[in-house]
Amino acid sequence: DRESSEMDSKIVSMVQTLQGICIQDNPDQTAKQLKKHTQTMLNNIGLYKEIVKLNKQLTNEIQWIVKESNGPVESKRLFDLLKRDAKEVCGIPKYKDCTEIKEKSKEKLKSGVYTIHLGLEGTSSIKAYCDMTTDGGGWT
Repeated sequence: DRESSEMDSKIVSMVQTLQGICIQDNPDQTAKQLKKHTQTMLNNIGLYKEIVKLNKQLTNEIQWIVKESNGPVESKRLFDLLKRDAKEVCGIPKYKDCTEIKEKSKEKLKSGVYTIHLGLEGTSSIKAYCDMTTDGGGWT
């Protein structure tokens, strides 16, 4: 019973936060506009529900792989491949050095630690310190 009331309280808070965003950004809106914004949020909820369903499916599929694989070594190898695939699917850029990071960035970068990818297809990566200021920057 207590868990249920805590969950209800969290849900009410989430709804108030979402509606509050619309009201704070446009305090002079009419009730009709608020209704329209709320309807748009409801329409978008379907997308988030699909993401939750897909995440549950992904969890089930990974559980199956772990159970059916030939031990922890094969599980780790398969998981490493899944991570590589996820990076490709999500479009995470793979830079080969600090110069390439600097050249391809659309913003002014600060010196710091960046990930650079090694090998023919960038299959392995390391963290490297990139000096982005000395002599034009881009130094690994």
